[in-house]
Amino acid sequence: MEVIPAALAGLASGAIMIMVWVRYEAGNGQYHAWGATLVALVMAWAIALVGGRKRGPRLQLLAIGLAAAAMAAGQYLVIRTLIVKAMRDTHGQAQYGWWQAASQLWSTRDALFFIIGLAFAGFVPHRRPAAPQREGLK
Repeated sequence: MEVIPAALAGLASGAIMIMVWVRYEAGNGQYHAWGATLVALVMAWAIALVGGRKRGPRLQLLAIGLAAAAMAAGQYLVIRTLIVKAMRDTHGQAQYGWWQAASQLWSTRDALFFIIGLAFAGFVPHRRPAAPQREGLK
């Protein structure tokens, strides 16, 4: 039960970062895969901060799972937004399917950003040793 607040914090921060990523891509009109890494990094930090000292494999697996789902959802929304932008800019002349647009936008190095994002998600909420107890001033 201690992972539920951390999961909610991860979901909230992931939703905010996906909106930021989609808005940036829509305004820029170009595709950048490093947005997925930022989504995963912010989610991992939110999960680690809310998880507090209750760190360990549960939080790491939670962070990896939520980050992978958020990166996939963000990827879908970014490409869908760029399709709509391309259709609006060409007055409906260009018709793209999602996979067709994705194949034109993706490069081989984009997978590196997703791998780095998942690595951050797995590393940030690692187990920390307990804080030493202090006896105070004598």
